[in-house]
Amino acid sequence: RKAPKLSAQQMAEGGGSRPGSRAMPRSVTPGSSKTRPGTSMSGFRAVAPQGIPQDYYDPDELQPRLPQPFRMLDRIIRDLVEKVLDEVDADKGEEETPEELPPSLVLPSCSHALCVYNSRDGQFLYAGTSTGHIHVCHASRGARIQHSVSLTGPVRAIQGQGPLLAAATDTHLAVFHCLRFPPFLKPHAFHPLPSAPAALQLARGGSHVAATMPDAEVRLFRVPPLPDLFDSEHEEGTGPAASPA
Repeated sequence: RKAPKLSAQQMAEGGGSRPGSRAMPRSVTPGSSKTRPGTSMSGFRAVAPQGIPQDYYDPDELQPRLPQPFRMLDRIIRDLVEKVLDEVDADKGEEETPEELPPSLVLPSCSHALCVYNSRDGQFLYAGTSTGHIHVCHASRGARIQHSVSLTGPVRAIQGQGPLLAAATDTHLAVFHCLRFPPFLKPHAFHPLPSAPAALQLARGGSHVAATMPDAEVRLFRVPPLPDLFDSEHEEGTGPAASPA
């Protein structure tokens, strides 16, 4: 039997399909904007990058979308990286901004101070004053714990090392033995100076003391060894003289 001829409109509507078959409407064509989730309603189809399945591509973010559980791991890693970067930026900001350093204690008993030395253990402060005195103050209590040691003229420089304390005036260099019980500062050696040094430096073992003079000259003095503790408690006088090295 010869099939009847169909018009162009009937062929477009599926009239030319096989008997029993069903034409698929245009509105449900696979890949259209009405059937593909995540696409806009403008009618344009999102094209996945080459090599990436369409189901793994999120057009809203315009980047490949990983399947689970990889999306969760990716989110965790991103959060960790952002947190680390924030901490690094905060550390850099702290390094660039110096911290404030207010005084924790003001020592009114150490008045007229020209120079100061802090003991290695941080318990005692030795302050040389313009009146020619050396004050011994307790760092935590802020109190003077010894009557001032008097020198000839203002104390221009002071430096300590171990049990020794060196102080210089305009005319003399004095070395004291630092004790932890009265009188705390005991004279040990002295030597005349032509002028006040700009700085003092005691050797680590206390065997020498170096003085930087105003004329850029460096003078080195040999400090006599300390006597035994028992003998030093009973000795009288100002002690031996420091000799130039």
